[in-house]
Amino acid sequence: MIKAEFKSYGSYTTDSVSQWDLNQKLTISGLDIDVAPVLAFSCFGMYESIIVQSKLSDGVITCDVPNAILQFGKNLNVDLCSETGGQYKAFEKIIIPVNRRKKPSDYLFTDNVPLSTAESIKADLEKEINSNKTYTDKVKADLEKEINSNKTYTDKVKAELKNDNKTLNGRIDTILTGTVNTTKLVTVHSATIRNNSASDLTFKISSKDNETLKSIKDKLPTVINANVIAKALDGVAINGKGIPSSYNVESTNDEYVITVYSGSSSVVGQYVFMAVVTIAYKDTATDISSAELKDIRTGANGTTYPTAGDAVREQINNLKKELDDSNLDENVLQIQKNMNDIGSLKEDLDNSEERNIDPLNKAVFGSRKLLLATPIDEDWSGYMNEKGEIYAKDNSDRWHKTYRLCSEDTTIKVKDYAGGNIKHCIFLDRSNNVISTTVGAWTQKMLDVSVPSGAKYVVVNATDSADMIVCYTHIFDTDYNVAEKMNDVNIRMNSAEATIGNVKESLNSVTDTVFSEKKYASLKSVEETKKVTNRGTFDREGRANAYIVNTYIGQTLKARGYSGGNIPLIVFFDSDDKFVSYIDPNMPWNGNVYQDVVVPEGAYKAYVNDNDGDKTIDLQGLQFEKYNIKQELERLEGLIPDSSKISYDLKQAQLQMAKKQRMNDFEYAKFDKAYFVLTIDDGNKYLPDVYDLCHELGVPLCPAIIVGNLNTDYKNDGRTIKDICDLVVADGGEILAHSGKYITADSTEEDYADVFREPKIELENLGYTVRGIITAGGANYLSNDIRLDNWSRKYYDYSDQNGISSSKAYYRPRWWHHDYTMDGAKKYVDNAIKNKSFVVMAMHGSNSTSDLEHIDNLRELLEYIISKGTDKIVFTTWADVYDTFGSTVLEERIKALEEKSK
Repeated sequence: MIKAEFKSYGSYTTDSVSQWDLNQKLTISGLDIDVAPVLAFSCFGMYESIIVQSKLSDGVITCDVPNAILQFGKNLNVDLCSETGGQYKAFEKIIIPVNRRKKPSDYLFTDNVPLSTAESIKADLEKEINSNKTYTDKVKADLEKEINSNKTYTDKVKAELKNDNKTLNGRIDTILTGTVNTTKLVTVHSATIRNNSASDLTFKISSKDNETLKSIKDKLPTVINANVIAKALDGVAINGKGIPSSYNVESTNDEYVITVYSGSSSVVGQYVFMAVVTIAYKDTATDISSAELKDIRTGANGTTYPTAGDAVREQINNLKKELDDSNLDENVLQIQKNMNDIGSLKEDLDNSEERNIDPLNKAVFGSRKLLLATPIDEDWSGYMNEKGEIYAKDNSDRWHKTYRLCSEDTTIKVKDYAGGNIKHCIFLDRSNNVISTTVGAWTQKMLDVSVPSGAKYVVVNATDSADMIVCYTHIFDTDYNVAEKMNDVNIRMNSAEATIGNVKESLNSVTDTVFSEKKYASLKSVEETKKVTNRGTFDREGRANAYIVNTYIGQTLKARGYSGGNIPLIVFFDSDDKFVSYIDPNMPWNGNVYQDVVVPEGAYKAYVNDNDGDKTIDLQGLQFEKYNIKQELERLEGLIPDSSKISYDLKQAQLQMAKKQRMNDFEYAKFDKAYFVLTIDDGNKYLPDVYDLCHELGVPLCPAIIVGNLNTDYKNDGRTIKDICDLVVADGGEILAHSGKYITADSTEEDYADVFREPKIELENLGYTVRGIITAGGANYLSNDIRLDNWSRKYYDYSDQNGISSSKAYYRPRWWHHDYTMDGAKKYVDNAIKNKSFVVMAMHGSNSTSDLEHIDNLRELLEYIISKGTDKIVFTTWADVYDTFGSTVLEERIKALEEKSK
């Protein structure tokens, strides 16, 4: 069981946990919340957090700790998240120290927490959508029917009201002749488009693929209005935003097409857009019988009118009055809006964005470089054409390979081994749609190929030889993790420095025995191809071996091959695979003997030909004859101390040095006034506000920084914790080392290194001068201990509680002013001024207005101290106090004796 308890927001204590533990539970208390939060577990090196839903009972949060994350041996970052409007936001964070250990022999992993991934969420959403699709479609159909029915009837009546009596009589006369035309409305929808902006979208609705439009295209259709509607997908964009639009109609005997264009709009976000068009058309009824005409004279209220015309006119006048008193227009508009909302529920889940892990990769591996890429797909079934289709192989044999591209791939290098109607490169977008293509000419050279915007993949075709498909893209060099190995390298280099001097003379003496004079020896072939012509092109037969010869320019090599005619003995190319020159054999078909050849200027690679493909190929150059140095190395091995002995000797030297220091240890000289140093731990969400206050008041700040928090922008104001630290230093403040892990009696040497050495190395690599350390507290944390004292002396000038109590530089407990009332804190300050004390103030920050670490209370306390005047108090840095008043026990005793003798 891991227990974490919050003293206030941002301030907590927590137990540690051991690597390889199983089925641990985490309990969190001290937070005033009503809803159980979601907990996101992560650690350094993970791409995604593991999400766990907690339980809340009597104010205590409980959840399972994922077994999977305890395999890493890295400190756990636990974000407590609340849900607002469908989005999860972290409101607190806990760092749980993990004590590394060897994997137990009986360890058996069990998955105690199901992982919520993007794929599982997508599957759940698709299942939910499919389960409700029938109901949604039915509601949409019913609403469409109701809208068309009500709107058709309303518009028809309004049109009638606009006509004068003459027009009405004309329409009645038409009825009496047996024919009547009615106007009806329908609504048609376009396909959806997913986009980040509403501007400049085009929607096409054609009678060829829209059944509704097809059924009315010959009934004098007229577009009443066309709208573009949007449905937000990301929870940030806003539904119902107005989108200006226009439309165009093209009508032929075969097709009726409506094209809708969206204009410039401020609507920005993840949306699915759709065009909705309302169309009026004529519907004709004929052969009205005399019985029907008589029936027209009878009104809805039972009144029989003299003529059919009287009946229509009287009822229309009555209806006009009723419509004027009704809210039918508003009801129809509301129904239309509801239908649009339902029609917008279709969400496109196929194009979900991938998480951007570039910053993490660059931090570990550095920048991408243009390197030989590994294909993600190698297809021997044929080549890809300009439509993205795979064509099967024919007699000439064709292949293709697919490579992944990144944002830095604006230009790539691709070997040209395709031509004719076979495209060289086909660029695809994320959905494997073709963006553009390039053509080749069988030059067999490495070409610079521009990458179009939006390309995520490139397919490279080749004919005759799949091995000729070569592509260079910008990729990370992951063979060596510099960030992880640097510390180990530094340690080994420091340990070896003393040894290098002793070994150097022996190595110099060995040089002459290792290398003797140069002799001709065979070079290593880097590639085998078909034979190469005197034009620098590859033939379809024969054989050639390639060699790297750029270090032999101007020198004589010995080439052995079999050639004649237009097939030279040796052909030279530069570093870009461009043809340079060739050398023919002294005598054609020369019996496969060695011939002297001189490497020309600019040559990088040479191909030696064998016309028939069954002769010996060789190329020799002058090289040092290597001496068998095994015996010499065995002799030298005895001169190099074993690394474990070096480590032991260093440790013993450090312990002896610490002992000598303690014999005449550091001591502060007498202070001439009260000195205050303000520290704040962790580099948490309160640091920006505390820095702003200190900057305003002119107080130098000394934050103790957890390196993992440096890239966080807690206030979303564009300033990361790293930016705040730079401002602190610029204002004359000081950066102190800190770690989320704390030391207990069971801590290992690795734990001590994680707490004392690693933070200093990482902060100094960022350019900070780090002379002091503040360590974290927790359950059973160690204090006043000789091991703490030894580690502190190894790396730092001073600390808060990491020494034995007699070590004045390393045991300086801080003043936690939040343990006081405001009046009590001011009395503490008054006593410090009276006694001319050195006070290191400690805090984490708080949201609680009753806590003295709240920013408003901190302001009052700092202003109170400043008000005492510079003749009584000084706000400064720990380094300044150490350098100004640093002395030794012996010096202070001598001073005391001198004072006493006066």
